[in-house]
Amino acid sequence: MTSLSFDEIVPSARVRYTTIDNLQYLSVRDLIMVMCDKNSNDAGQIWRRLSKEKKAEVQSNCLNFKFPGQGQTEQSVITFQGALKVLMWLP
Repeated sequence: MTSLSFDEIVPSARVRYTTIDNLQYLSVRDLIMVMCDKNSNDAGQIWRRLSKEKKAEVQSNCLNFKFPGQGQTEQSVITFQGALKVLMWLP
């Protein structure tokens, strides 16, 4: 599995990413977990509760992707450009 280290923000924190059509996409859930110090369920809830207007603003930067591994489900991934916008909206 490919992941980025966020040790400077949270020790041992990792955000999974993938490359699709030569663009890197970060796991939205992992990013929110690291930045807000939340568990997976709470991070997913924060993402789902973002307003429709905000999600529409980053829609072109988002895809659904299933990371490899047992028990993985499809989840939202976002480009770095879109991730910067999402970071500004986090609680």
